[in-house]
Amino acid sequence: MFAEIPVAEIRGYATPYPGPQLEMVIASIAEGNTRAQLWMAAPPGGAASALLWDQGNNVFYLSGDLGAQEVTNGLALLIREEIAGRARAGGLAHFKVHALSPSSGRPLHALFGCVLRKVPKLFFALGEHEALSVPPPTLKDVRFLAIDADLLQRENLENLERVRAEVEWMWPSLERYVERGFGCAALCGEAVVSWCTAEYVSVGRCGMGIETVPVFRNKGVGTGAAARFAETCLDRGIIPHWECDRGNVASIRVAEKLGFAVVSESVFWSGAF
Repeated sequence: MFAEIPVAEIRGYATPYPGPQLEMVIASIAEGNTRAQLWMAAPPGGAASALLWDQGNNVFYLSGDLGAQEVTNGLALLIREEIAGRARAGGLAHFKVHALSPSSGRPLHALFGCVLRKVPKLFFALGEHEALSVPPPTLKDVRFLAIDADLLQRENLENLERVRAEVEWMWPSLERYVERGFGCAALCGEAVVSWCTAEYVSVGRCGMGIETVPVFRNKGVGTGAAARFAETCLDRGIIPHWECDRGNVASIRVAEKLGFAVVSESVFWSGAF
């Protein structure tokens, strides 16, 4: 029942996926900057249903009429026989689900065959600000460098493999990131201690992936890297977006300190095959 739609045609099927967060995801997929798959089903006399698998952040988006037994049976079969094994083999066993329309059919945990945990999310955007005013890190001797081809090729930097791994997780390849992406790294000595990389990049917008080595947290290092990343976005005419769990107080504080404002809230469900 569910047929796969070529990703190259995804813009023509974007109507079931409204809102700023999903618009960003769809645009990046359409431009080839995020891996994804899309399946659709249109039962006779019924509304179309769709399953979008965003393989960047490993999220399944469900939309359409999921109430018909025929649809939920087909969706459960697709997940069980095609998607679950592929996800496990690709290191994507842990996933999130976002249902965009109410369903009177099977509950989500039955469709995915596992226990799901509710995860409320916040989605922020930065407006057109003047240069951001952020205090310097409390840690001495921190320097900030662009995450570009030269940095990614260096062999002598501690934690650089973690930066590469994050880029390769979110992007189809390192080469694609070098061509279309950008980022900022905070270095202390010969170690990368925080990094902020572009994800879900398309014309005029992108997301932010940020990480700080635990021992260097709460020292202004991650905030400094994020601020420089945001300034790069504004210089390029790009609006950066920030996403985090509603319960992640530290992440919310950094976003607000940089001038980000919440533009949407949603509920995701977390599970594992």
